[in-house]
Amino acid sequence: MLWQMVSSITDSFDSALNRWAVDIADPKPGEHLLDIGAGVGPSSLVAAHRGVQVTALEPSRFMRAGLSLRNRIANGPIRVVAGSVESIPLQNEVVDVAIAVNSFHHWQDRSKGLAEIHRVMKPAGRLYLVEEDFDSEQHSMSEAMNRFFSSHQELAVDPLVAQDELAGAGFSSMDMRSETVADEPVRLFSARR
Repeated sequence: MLWQMVSSITDSFDSALNRWAVDIADPKPGEHLLDIGAGVGPSSLVAAHRGVQVTALEPSRFMRAGLSLRNRIANGPIRVVAGSVESIPLQNEVVDVAIAVNSFHHWQDRSKGLAEIHRVMKPAGRLYLVEEDFDSEQHSMSEAMNRFFSSHQELAVDPLVAQDELAGAGFSSMDMRSETVADEPVRLFSARR
């Protein structure tokens, strides 16, 4: 169990889930991708290496410092910004694609956050929210999450509530589906502006 927790830390630097999320979002060279709750940048770096303009939004100073260092080492073009999803420091209608990998459940006010994403997205912009399904017994860390992080269960994303929140923020073409990525169950919420 300890090994699983340690390996999850190393995944924050480069994970199959983040690569998969970027693949699903399929940002094209020249598009502007907003990585919400970017952490130390596993999704941001993948997208930037594909010629995508990336803004990495991260509230934690520690995580921003790690991403900024990785960005410098990789000579990356990532713009790292401080802030939360509830107050995105971007102008209206500048983002083509937004992704959030394992951060949706951490948002303080999901409705406000979704409204902010809607504000910064261009018409027909795409949103992808990816959440590991730690509640599933099939997830290798389910037992550890239940034992050590009981509050994590309280933050689980209810699919019907998420769809209502997306609709309330003005998104359309909403979809929720379960997937398996690197042998782990995940939920994907997608929508268009």
